[in-house]
Amino acid sequence: MSEGKKKQGLLGSWSLVAGLTTVSRVLGLAREIAFARFLGAGVVMDAFIVAFRIPNLFRHFFAEGALTQSFVPVYSERMEAGDKEELEDLLGRVMGTLGAVVAVVSLVGVIFAPAFVGLCAPGFALEGGESYEQAVTMLRRTFPYLFFISITAMLAAALNAHRKFAAAAFTPVLMNVCLIAAAGLYVMQADPQGTVLGWGVFAAGPAQMAFLLVFARATCGSFRPQWGWRDSRVRRILTLMVPVIIGSSAAQVGVLLDTVLASFLASGSLSWLNFSQRLMEFPLGVFGVALATVALPRLSRLHAAGERDEYLASTGWAIRSGLAISLPCAAGLFILAEPIMATLFLGGKFSVVDVEMAALSLQAYALGLPGLVGIKTLVPSFFARQDMKTPVKVALLALACKFAVTLPLLSYWVAQNLHAPHAVLAGGTALGATINAAALWLLFRRQDPDAKRGAMFRPLLRIVVATGLISVLLIEFAPAPALWPEVSRVVRVLWILACVGGAAAAYFVGLFLTGHRWRDD
Repeated sequence: MSEGKKKQGLLGSWSLVAGLTTVSRVLGLAREIAFARFLGAGVVMDAFIVAFRIPNLFRHFFAEGALTQSFVPVYSERMEAGDKEELEDLLGRVMGTLGAVVAVVSLVGVIFAPAFVGLCAPGFALEGGESYEQAVTMLRRTFPYLFFISITAMLAAALNAHRKFAAAAFTPVLMNVCLIAAAGLYVMQADPQGTVLGWGVFAAGPAQMAFLLVFARATCGSFRPQWGWRDSRVRRILTLMVPVIIGSSAAQVGVLLDTVLASFLASGSLSWLNFSQRLMEFPLGVFGVALATVALPRLSRLHAAGERDEYLASTGWAIRSGLAISLPCAAGLFILAEPIMATLFLGGKFSVVDVEMAALSLQAYALGLPGLVGIKTLVPSFFARQDMKTPVKVALLALACKFAVTLPLLSYWVAQNLHAPHAVLAGGTALGATINAAALWLLFRRQDPDAKRGAMFRPLLRIVVATGLISVLLIEFAPAPALWPEVSRVVRVLWILACVGGAAAAYFVGLFLTGHRWRDD
């Protein structure tokens, strides 16, 4: 197959995953809008964020993080051998072993929920008020979600290895539907403890697992769960998982420490960070995660087949495509932070003050969006070679740099009673992501010392020029932020659509005029 056709295939797979992920992210925004209007930025929302974040921390260890990135290269290697029965046996043993381990962890989480909340949100525990009690109650309902989503992630990884991306990309839609329904029930039942929100998370787990199991059976054969701790292939995956867990721990320790620090700040800080993070994750999920999803199985196959040149070319294309999307998105989120917040969330229990505070953290997060997308596109190039240690070392370095800057700066901010200390935490995340991506890029370049020096510079220059163009247009023609809360929701929606649509059109015209081409640049 020619290089152009291979890139076109990668572009097609990315487009499919990105399109389905967009559906999920749009529903995710609808979920956050419902939370903002019905819960606002206060006690219940802060408690729910903690109760949902704790199982998600473990999810990155057992599911999307360590398992997926360790399982796909080994599974893809076995696919090259063409033994269907061995693939079924491998999948069944990984599923049975993972399920048993995660079931125990979930049970421990339910039993020791107060200790987990005290560890992850000590500010709540010290106060001993509503936030703490509600977080414990919700966590006992959300922790079992870890079991179901871990199995779901393993099934998604197997489908992705078979180049079946659609079902796995659609699965998060079910989570958003469950949580939107839970938010509606919260209002209808006048549930002051938010218990129904925890049940919404719980229900999403088996719904996603059952949905994906149907497609996995059709694609991967008649596998059955079985204990496989002593199986050499399972042990190999577990061996590969260890450094990835350490690397995931670096990222998740960052999230955990942000949660710990935010729990000591003003009520609503966790909610402001959450809403702004969700908006920042929209382009990250649609483009960065979609690129990583299609890249890892492809790069794993190329490396297993010894096609080094195509492996390097595919990684380079993914990096350039990630930059072409993330830079303009970052500029748009930074410039339009307050208008976007007002358009989506203002109303109900979400006040003008909440809009302002969430917008500040969104601007800080936006600075790190290119770095976050860069990590998503660069890490698969290392994992495909079963090099798990390099990204781990880089992640630990970035984490250390992040908190070496964030902790003293946050202490100064609080001591001086400066405005919006929660935005310092968002800025620290942006700094860590930028350092991480830059270090990974330098290490990736060592794999291809003969590459032309202009291979990245010229496309980047075109992207920067086009991004500068839309930034000037948005600053010049977008209505002032102070005007957005004063007009009706319909007018706000029309304004933001005009701003985003006009900027997107100008950006792609700018890229075309500078010579950027998606398939062959």
